[in-house]
Amino acid sequence: MGQNFSSRQDYYVNRFSNPKVQEHQKTFKLRGVVVPGETYLLFDGGKRAINPFSELISQRDEEHSVIIIGIYVLYIDNETNHELRINVSNLFVGSNLNKDVPHIDDLGSLLILCPPKFSGPVTGNDRILYRPRLCDSELQAYAGMEEVIMGTGMEPLTLPALDESSAPTSAPLILDITHPLVYFIIQNQKRLSPKYGDFHQNAKSETYYIGHDFAKRAQLFFKTTIYDDVHKTRFIDTRVECQLPKPLFDEMHNRKNDAFVPNVTCIIQVTYLSILPGQPKVGIMEVKAE
Repeated sequence: MGQNFSSRQDYYVNRFSNPKVQEHQKTFKLRGVVVPGETYLLFDGGKRAINPFSELISQRDEEHSVIIIGIYVLYIDNETNHELRINVSNLFVGSNLNKDVPHIDDLGSLLILCPPKFSGPVTGNDRILYRPRLCDSELQAYAGMEEVIMGTGMEPLTLPALDESSAPTSAPLILDITHPLVYFIIQNQKRLSPKYGDFHQNAKSETYYIGHDFAKRAQLFFKTTIYDDVHKTRFIDTRVECQLPKPLFDEMHNRKNDAFVPNVTCIIQVTYLSILPGQPKVGIMEVKAE
């Protein structure tokens, strides 16, 4: 009697539940006081540095994160005779892509310039403190999916041999239609130019076969066009602070009237994406040999 081998093979299918992404807007009032003898502006509570951005993050859910899609200054009231520079640092980890003409995406920090004796709304392009290099549609399309596209489930799978004398075979990479990498490849087929062996749909299921080398090429393309400029953050080390210019410090130190101390007030608006990530899932798909 001949041996009877099963024609059934099991493949792991990478599925993904989409993240919950919502756009929100928050307005902050930054108010500081110039106090004689202090080298920094003192914000409410007498603090040299504050982190109002932490209000955007859930403290109960460590998976929650934010992508900023715009920061704007709406109003400035500077009662001093000097320009003040409010530094907002560590908004996120910068890309460090362009050291000659750095963008805020490269630095992760920005400045709010407060002109001397200015009081009123800020209008036009002067309102813009930060806009990402990526457009809103790109950020919204891939927010919460970028790590999955870059790594999860991308290693080739090995099937067991049919018998001990057979060498193991590498399984094709099979991703569910819901997987972010599939979406990215479909959206960029003209630029990636996949062949049939690189990327094609299984006619009998909502899955896609992806060649391993092509998957790595798609990942690299995603990294250079999208991933490097997606800056998720939880604002852990964000600081808002303002060191006083020396002429202002000296002016306050030598003044005779201590009854009045000047205030500096800024109102800023932050537009952001709130992200609760989706979860990768691995399923089993049975494929029968023809």
